[in-house]
Order: sequence, then C-alpha cells, then structure tokens
Amino acid sequence: MSFLAECFLRVSAVLTVAFMAVFALRRRSSALRHLVWTAAFAVSALTPFLFPWGPALPRWPASASAQPPPTITTITMSAVTPQRANIGHPSHSSAAIPYGSIAIALWVAGVLAFGIRMGRAVRLARALRRGATRLDKTELASAAGLPSVALEQIDLNESDSAAAAMTMGVWKPVIILPAADRHVWEPSRLRAVMLHELAHVQRRDCLTQWLPQAICALHWFNPLVWLARSQMLCESERACDDAVLRGGVSGAGFARDLFEIAQSAGLKGADSMSLLNMSTTVVTKFERRIARLLDPSANRASMTRAGAIVSFAVAAALLLPLAGLRAQNAAPQAAGEAGTISGVVSDPTGAFVAGATIHITGHYGSWIVQGNQTGAWTGSFPPGTYQIDVSVPGFTARTTTVDLAAGASVHLQHALAIGQIGESITVTAPGTPKPAAAPAAGAPQRLRIGGMLQSAKLISKTPPVYPDSLRQQGVEGTVLIQAIIGKTGNVLNAAVVGGQAPAGGRGAAAGTPPLPEFADAALQAVRTWQYEPTLLNMEPVEVLTTIAVNFQLR
Repeated sequence: MSFLAECFLRVSAVLTVAFMAVFALRRRSSALRHLVWTAAFAVSALTPFLFPWGPALPRWPASASAQPPPTITTITMSAVTPQRANIGHPSHSSAAIPYGSIAIALWVAGVLAFGIRMGRAVRLARALRRGATRLDKTELASAAGLPSVALEQIDLNESDSAAAAMTMGVWKPVIILPAADRHVWEPSRLRAVMLHELAHVQRRDCLTQWLPQAICALHWFNPLVWLARSQMLCESERACDDAVLRGGVSGAGFARDLFEIAQSAGLKGADSMSLLNMSTTVVTKFERRIARLLDPSANRASMTRAGAIVSFAVAAALLLPLAGLRAQNAAPQAAGEAGTISGVVSDPTGAFVAGATIHITGHYGSWIVQGNQTGAWTGSFPPGTYQIDVSVPGFTARTTTVDLAAGASVHLQHALAIGQIGESITVTAPGTPKPAAAPAAGAPQRLRIGGMLQSAKLISKTPPVYPDSLRQQGVEGTVLIQAIIGKTGNVLNAAVVGGQAPAGGRGAAAGTPPLPEFADAALQAVRTWQYEPTLLNMEPVEVLTTIAVNFQLR
C-alpha cells in the first residue's frame, strides 16, 4: 500500500511540474509542449523503478521535542520459544479492518476495468481496420494535390463505420477516411485532412498515445493524470493543425472545414487519434482549437528530429530526479539512543496466543500491532514511557507500563488470564408486586470467548423456587452469585456477592445484600447446575462466572 502511495505522489509531482513547464512555454509551439507531456508520461511510467536511485530530500536536524516516531514491526519468528506448542483451537480473535488490503483490491479492480476498456478499444480498431476498403494511393494523392511519395509508407483505406478521418497503427500506420464524406469533399478539404493525418503519422502519435493510456489505467483514481492526458491530446491535435497550415492551407479555410466536418460527424470522433477526437476534446476545447487556427500570432514552428531528441532529453533529465525523490531517514540523535520493546503473548498454560492485538501508547501517539503466529511482536522506540495493552477475546486484557532507556531492550511476557463469563435466570411466580419494588435491571452479558478457548456451556439447570412468604408479600429482588465452574463442569464455591434489597433502587449491585430467603433459594438451585467445562487448548480449566437470579412477580 505504501508503494502505491509513493507512486501516486511522485507521478502527481511530475505532472504538476509538467503543467508548470507547459504554462511557461505557452508562447512556444504546440509540438514542443506535446513533447514535454510525452516526457512527463514517460517518466511517470518509469517512476516505480526509480526509487532505489532517486535523490534523498535534505535532512533537517532533529530536536529533542521532535524525535522520529517509533518503528513498529511484527516479526515472523520469535526469539523466545513458548513453553508449549499450542494444540488448541485456531484463533477467532477479531482483527483490525484491513484498510490497506481493501484499497489494493479497489485499485486492482480499477486497473482491470480500464484494461478491459483498452482491450475493447483495440478490438474495435482492429475490426474497423479489417472491414475497411483499400484506396488507390495515386488517385487519392492526385485528388488531394499531394505527391505520391508522401503516401508510400502508409496504408490508405475508407470505411462506412468511420465518423471522421483517423490514423491508427503503431508499427504500420493506416489512414482511414469516412467513405460517405470523402466523395463529397472538395479537393482543398481533402488536402487539409490528409495533411493533418500525415502529420500524425510523421509524429508517431499512435505510439506516444499509449503512454497516457497506460498511466491513466494504473492511476485511474488520480484526476491530475486524466487532465494531463487531455492536455497532451489537445497539443497533439494542435501540432498537426500547425502542420496543415505550414502546408499552404489557410487557417480560415481549415477552420471552416473542421466545423463542417464536426457537424456531419455529429460532434463525435471514432478514435482517440481521429481528426476531431471528441472523446477527449469537449466543445469548449474545439472552439479554442478553431480560435487558434484563426490567430495569426500563434507559434506554428515545427521541430527537427535532432531538436526533438534534445528537447525530450532535457525534459526527461529535469523530471527524472523528481520521480525518484525519496525522504531521507532522520539521523539518530545519539549512538544507541533508540531502544527496543518486544513481547510474547501466552495463555495460563504457557502456550502462545496467536493474533493478539497490542495497543502501544506513548509521547508520539498510539499504534496498533498484531502479534504473529508465535505470539511475538517487537518495535524500536525512542526513550520514554509507554503503556502497552494486550487484548485477546476471551482473555482478560493486560496493561503494562514500560520505561525505556536509551539503547535498552525490554522483553515482556504477557501471560493472559481467562476472562470471566456470566449467566442470568429469571424466576417468576404469580402475584402482584409491591408498588415500591422495582424490577431488576438487565443481567450481565456472557463475554464472547475466542482465541484458543472453548467457553463453558450450561447443560443442566434447576430453576430456583420463589420463596412463598415473599411471594405473598409481593416482594421482588435480585441475587448476584459468583462461583467457579470446575474442570468437570460442576459449580464450586458459590457465594452471594450482591443483589437488590426490597427497598433498594432499580438494578442489582455487588455489595448490596439481598433478602436471605432469595439468597438461599438461589444458592440451592445454582449449586446443582452442570456445565460443559471451559477448554483451554483442549484441556478443561476452572473459570470464574457471575450468575444473576431475578425474582419477579407477574
């Protein structure tokens, strides 16, 4: 996930600088600005490979109040071997939401979606090319007033499916003309269209077009990439328009031809390399294109092959360091200053607990780390005091405070105790309660026990008997009993720890004595209950339980 974030930031930085460069070159030719965009997208494609060689940012001296945050890692092997191998049930602890995995899955889904879209466009282009009819080059060159040698290295076709003239093919260029319109075009319009498409072929626009397409597929979530692609396509069309005007076509005449072709084509292009390219150039940009054709002060200079190579090299050289820019690790304040805190999480039997959640809180903030399959974790921290909370469902959470000295190593053994469970039973009897008596509050909920524990389950229950004397008096109450569920599942050491007296308020609380009649009735019944014992690593263990017995009249 961090690698994707790094790529996103660097590509955004490269394209931002490219926007600035294009703005600075707004008085220069469209061919030069298109070359800058080509270099920017080429560098963006190389960004993932430039991290190891990119320059580091300057390092600012660290102060005592601004130390680097601790580095927390989850190790895959434990330096401390637990006393016993865990042969219990697999862990069912609730893990943190994997936001990083979700983000990666969304990114992959987007890349696949745009990859499918690009593949579909390629298939449509190939189908259009296969269905096109070959034209006679000599005849068309004569009709357009062009030398035949200008069409020797290309294929020239026409198709009823083409909405406008277009160029396709990376290695073997093909110009496809709309069959319905070609026969009604005047020679001047045919000449302008052919000059425009030949400019696309000479500039290798079909090849450079794949760069922004690929970057947009990989960075589909980045609006800056799509805006840069749109600008690059606009500059490509303008550079080809300049080639038309350099070929002797008047700007006003070509502007009129473009407008009429757009009307006949329904303002939609058949391909990204089409003459009008309306899939990326909206009406406003088309209007700007027309206005530029009518601007006599526009720079329409062409670029020689040597000039293009030099300009591309200069632009790439300026953008490459930005694509590989990386942050430099902060310098240590003193040798051996950072310390290490590590730990191993185990259960009462000494077996490790996999997947424990460790919350670490210190001066620099809070972090959450998951223990590995051996129950181990480790982290590097600056000196200071840290609170470490270890939690596993089914076990009692454990909190430890650690004072870490410079260069010290602290190893913790987190031996977790089994969590307490609870039961609740309501005993009802016919009768009318006293107005002053209040029904008992909600009973404690059974804790969810996970990890390597199998919680106790009540399998045999004798309901307590409502004392007849209290029933006749309309008295209600609650008894809280604390007991131990033994290894055989029987109830041990049951004792009353609280309840609700007749004159008390609502609810039951530990330390509030219930009526003796209620206490005796509840104890007599609870002592006969039978549980399936709690299992820890497939071995029965004793566990503490709290039972609420509610006596109510109906």
